[in-house]
Amino acid sequence: WRAPIVGTLVGSVFDTAVFFTVAFSAAFAFAGPNDGFALETAPLMGVLPVETMRWVSWALGDLGVKLIIAVVALIPYRLLAARWSQPALAA
Repeated sequence: WRAPIVGTLVGSVFDTAVFFTVAFSAAFAFAGPNDGFALETAPLMGVLPVETMRWVSWALGDLGVKLIIAVVALIPYRLLAARWSQPALAA
């Protein structure tokens, strides 16, 4: 249970960070054209009072969806793993 959740967490954070940084960050402008809309500032997640670049909000939203899906998928895994790890009762 711990290994899959840690692996999912680390993999999701790494995947999101690499993709959105390379795709939208001004630091990688040499790799291709910048998207002005993605680099403009807006409220974080569209509603919070913190102003940040839009691509940061998109990355946080993407990460949130990945983590929600991981939790939903890992709950049945945990239940099955717990069931299989219990010793069989003798009749």
